[in-house]
Amino acid sequence: MSDADQPLFRADPYRREAPGTVVAHMPEGGVVLDRSLFYATGGGQPGDSGRLVWDGGEMAVATAERAEGRIALIPAAGAVVPDVGARVTQ
Repeated sequence: MSDADQPLFRADPYRREAPGTVVAHMPEGGVVLDRSLFYATGGGQPGDSGRLVWDGGEMAVATAERAEGRIALIPAAGAVVPDVGARVTQ
């Protein structure tokens, strides 16, 4: 894993805000960031929820899941997702 792939919650589990860049959209609809503050569902632990905010938009995050070795942020029903390359605050 490169530094950009490291989940931010490991370094500071109480951090509440961080920048990120959208690097991919998953076929199932998830959004992948270069760095994630969100903990993914696993081992009986529910995934984090929250929001992404970017210039001109906001997306409610229903949960976070592991997908293809990355953390995918699953949008709430009807949420608009940011474009690949968008800089967001999570």
